[in-house]
Amino acid sequence: MREYEVSILFHPDLELNLAPAVERVEKTIADLGGEITQKTEEGRKKLAYTIAGQDSAIFYYYDVKLEPSAVAKLDRALVLMNEVVRHLVVATDPELVEARKERAAEKKEVKEGE
Repeated sequence: MREYEVSILFHPDLELNLAPAVERVEKTIADLGGEITQKTEEGRKKLAYTIAGQDSAIFYYYDVKLEPSAVAKLDRALVLMNEVVRHLVVATDPELVEARKERAAEKKEVKEGE
């Protein structure tokens, strides 16, 4: 399994009822044999340019472990979801992932020391 970063922009009209869309994405990842290692919700943000007639979107980022053969299937499933305005799946560098984990651990130690 390789590690990927999945960035998803959800339609802004879903802000009040976003849970079903998020669950659908997470279920799709799980059904493809993937494992979500980290989920980050950035909330609603203004877009730099209009996408699908929208000037804002709800941003979610996932760190996912997934078989390379399942990436195309995930991409296709996200394209077909009406709730998703735009998405991007990128393979992450293993060294970068380790560095991120180390920085997070250091930040945690600093917070605990205060």
